[in-house]
Amino acid sequence: MPIDAIKPRSRWAAAAIHAVLSILIVGTIALAVVLAWFPGGLWHVAGLQKLFGIMMATDVVVGPVLTWLVYKPGKRGLRFDLTMIAIAQAAFLAYGVHTLWSNRPLFLVGSTEAFALVFASELPADAPQRAKQEGWPRFRTHGPWLVGVDLSSPYAKDEYLFAFMAGSGGPLRDIKLFVPYDKVRADILARAKPPSRNIDTGGRPRSQFKARALLSIRSAPSAILLDPKTGEPLEVAMGQIFQLRGTKRPTLKDEPSRPTLHSTAARNTPAR
Repeated sequence: MPIDAIKPRSRWAAAAIHAVLSILIVGTIALAVVLAWFPGGLWHVAGLQKLFGIMMATDVVVGPVLTWLVYKPGKRGLRFDLTMIAIAQAAFLAYGVHTLWSNRPLFLVGSTEAFALVFASELPADAPQRAKQEGWPRFRTHGPWLVGVDLSSPYAKDEYLFAFMAGSGGPLRDIKLFVPYDKVRADILARAKPPSRNIDTGGRPRSQFKARALLSIRSAPSAILLDPKTGEPLEVAMGQIFQLRGTKRPTLKDEPSRPTLHSTAARNTPAR
């Protein structure tokens, strides 16, 4: 229903009505998106804050401001102006929802070193079809597919973190290396530790959980809370977990010393 059909008496009233309607629409869509595509606190590590901020700015702020600018009771062409504003808002909102869909988390990947959240934009377009064919279970029923990766090889163990955080393929992003989570569940649970004090468990006793690091290229490392008996991922918890194993990059101190041109010349110069 167009705003002018309500016949607000002033541009301020029209802008206020527009703002309330925008908040209701955007809020409903945001809640549905978070519950359907980012359950269990995944939105914390998916970088949604920035996108939601843009959606709020364009639909909840810009739209009402434009209404305030064009609205005047009895103005000729007012219905057309308000219709164009509504169409523009709907286009921005549709683009935002499409962006969320294109960047939704597709896989929650577990390994003995860490968990990783892998997004649709990082994988081939046929990844969802492959997951359906394999019959992999989903995190929180309708969230990303829950899979595992075997990092038993020395190369995979040494390179997994740096390749992942650098944005390259890496074993945690290679769908060809994904295996059923049950194959790595026991090993993951054996490596898991009780959450440290800086992990937010929502006031619940820490003895109710085990925790592993959760990596995402869109946020700082956080933690995934596990069922201490089954190793099933339960939810995301914010906060830095313990230091990861096998993640130390070689430094100059670790490199063997190499002779330089200056040092070689010094050794070959006879003492006077």
